[in-house]
Amino acid sequence: MYYRIIYNQVYEECNFNNFQGLNMNRGTHVTVGGLVGAGIYIIEAKKDGNESSLAGTVIAGVIGGYAGRLPDKLEPAGSSDHRGFFHSITFAGIATCVICRILKKDNLNKYFRIGLKCFAAGYGSHLAMDSTTPAGLPFLS
Repeated sequence: MYYRIIYNQVYEECNFNNFQGLNMNRGTHVTVGGLVGAGIYIIEAKKDGNESSLAGTVIAGVIGGYAGRLPDKLEPAGSSDHRGFFHSITFAGIATCVICRILKKDNLNKYFRIGLKCFAAGYGSHLAMDSTTPAGLPFLS
């Protein structure tokens, strides 16, 4: 019986019937993109058998954070083009193909390779988060 009272209280508090999705704003996109970028750098450093440096982690975080903000720079939220091509599933697919082709090249500088992965992950984090909102992502716009 008590569990039912607690359940009802939590349900009313959270108001799941009117859930509008996560609040996506500039700070959220920059923070998540930065964390994803820093994480990519740390993983890549461990894969190479190296210790990750603070400077490298910060730089990767800045790259990821900038990339996490980029879709809204290209298509600002106030404009009629918001959630256009650069927020689309089609663009994500095209960008993934291009980045994979670049990463397959053997003559890439290892720092450029890591930076590109951080950038792609930051940009992808923006699209992934926007896909959880009621507006979602367009297939092609």
